[in-house]
This record gives sequence, structure tokens and C-alpha cells, in this order.
Amino acid sequence: MEQSFFRVLVSLLLFNEQNRLLLVRNQNTETSHNNYGVVSAYLLEDETVFSTLLRSVEENLGITIKERDLSVVLSMQLKKEGQNDFVVFVQSNRWKGEFSTINEKVYDDYMWVNPDLLPLNTEDHLRRAIHCYKKGIYFTVYQPSQETS
Repeated sequence: MEQSFFRVLVSLLLFNEQNRLLLVRNQNTETSHNNYGVVSAYLLEDETVFSTLLRSVEENLGITIKERDLSVVLSMQLKKEGQNDFVVFVQSNRWKGEFSTINEKVYDDYMWVNPDLLPLNTEDHLRRAIHCYKKGIYFTVYQPSQETS
């Protein structure tokens, strides 16, 4: 019997006071180069979902978020390009600090956008996640060739 293997990716849906979503443009990645997405990180063996996200936010944006200001809003099985990932989307609208250290090795731009008006080069699975989030759907499977709620 074949064993299942999922990597766990934790992704942040960070909203500002105007309910705009923070997007970052990926660079130097194999599958998302020059596409907009959200700050994300893979869960390491000794981490929790929230500690993974807090680490990534501090490393990549230079801000801090308190764990009590995070809430899980969506889970997604992401099957694309040989990947089989389990993505946990976490939402927050509170943080401290200024966006001072955008990690230029990973991201080359960021912007606040209306979630209904995403740039054309937004990652497809993020479009699906935002659609589900707005509809109150808590789990979805995303495959480019077949979408299932």
C-alpha cells in the first residue's frame, strides 16, 4: 500500500483597516515566479501552524502578530504540478510594526488589494481560497483541471 505524503503550507490572509488584502509578488520560485500570493511557509517538524506563520511573517515582512490575533479560516488540499500539499489559511487584521524588511530573496513587491479585484497574475489556488473564504466554505480541494468545494 502506498503511503500518503502531504506537506503543510501555512498562508496568511492579512487585511488592513480598509479590508484590503496584503499580496506579495513571488520571485525565484519554480512554480510562482512573478505571481502575486500571500506570505506562506512550510511547517517544520518542531513547529505548530501558528508558530510557522509567526516566524514567516517576522522573517519576510518585519512585523509581528500575536497568536491570539490569528484564526484558521480555510483548509485546502492543493494538487498541482506534482505537489500534494495541505494548505492552512490563517486570517488576521492586527499586527505591530512597519513593513520594513520585505524579504527580497523571496518577494520583490507587495500591495494591498480589494479581494474582489485581484491582479491578473494572482496564484490560481489563492483565487480559489479567497472565493471559498468569502462564501464561508472551510475546506476545498484545488486541482487546476478540476475544482471541487
